[in-house]
Amino acid sequence: EAHLNNAEFLLKKESYQIKRDKVYTVARIECDKAIKIDNKDFSTFLVKGTTYYSSRQYAKAIPEYEKSVELNFSQKATHYNIGLCFYYMGEYEKASKAFQTVLKLDPKYTSPDDMNSPDAYQILAMSLEKLGDMNGEVKILRDAVNVHPDKVKYHILLGKSLKRKNDLDEAAEEFRTALNLDKINFQKMRHIALTELADIYADNGADINSAEIYISEAKDIIEQLDPEEKEKIISQMENTAGWIYFNLNRYELAIKLLEKTLSKFLNEPKFHSRLAVAYENYANSFSDLKLKKEYINKSETQWEIISNLKGNDRYKKMADEHL
Repeated sequence: EAHLNNAEFLLKKESYQIKRDKVYTVARIECDKAIKIDNKDFSTFLVKGTTYYSSRQYAKAIPEYEKSVELNFSQKATHYNIGLCFYYMGEYEKASKAFQTVLKLDPKYTSPDDMNSPDAYQILAMSLEKLGDMNGEVKILRDAVNVHPDKVKYHILLGKSLKRKNDLDEAAEEFRTALNLDKINFQKMRHIALTELADIYADNGADINSAEIYISEAKDIIEQLDPEEKEKIISQMENTAGWIYFNLNRYELAIKLLEKTLSKFLNEPKFHSRLAVAYENYANSFSDLKLKKEYINKSETQWEIISNLKGNDRYKKMADEHL
């Protein structure tokens, strides 16, 4: 126990006085000494795994964590850490299994009030998204909503997932539910639901006035956010505004905003497709053949980018139809 206590003490002390790598090495030596005395104590393997995890040596952390859960399977946090290790290594199927184990042990092992703190539901959904299992992603987020029906976070995550599936009516309903809940239990997530709803309305081109109202309200809220989060959300809002202008046939202003914000969403095919369509429609407004060709070429460039991006067959199909 003394060796384990030493290791735990070193981990707590790692943020000051001693270099981190040295702390982790010494802590592992203490763990190994403890294991020689008692190799049935799950907490020793847990601490040793954490020394590797904390230094981002995920492949080395996993076997230590796995030994720990073999000795005490009910450790939700350790299964969660195993899932995180696999996730950071890009092994999303193994990560998914670990997070599913967490939720079987405790369906309420969550952080329902913090969008920026991924819990088992959220990161399991992220893993399934990486695997291209959109139905599985939606299912797990529906489970989260059923467990926490009054939490804004899970309605927003489910709405985003449905939106990626192009189930826009259901997605909009989840965002509206989030807005109604946020009035009762303010969780600083209202701007996300507003921005997503505006995006849906602008995408459909069906209710431009509502989209503009949602964007306006969201702008008032985001002034309270930290600068980094604020910058990303403003970019999304400006992109949505650009698409609103496109639907109003104000192509020059639309293109200006869509080009300005694209740098924040380079891996998102939707934003490339918006710009491609805007270029194409703007090209058709010219009688000057040189200008027409210039914007058609710009449009084709965006479709080529989409065809080379990973994932999302819907946008790849659109790109193939245009090229």
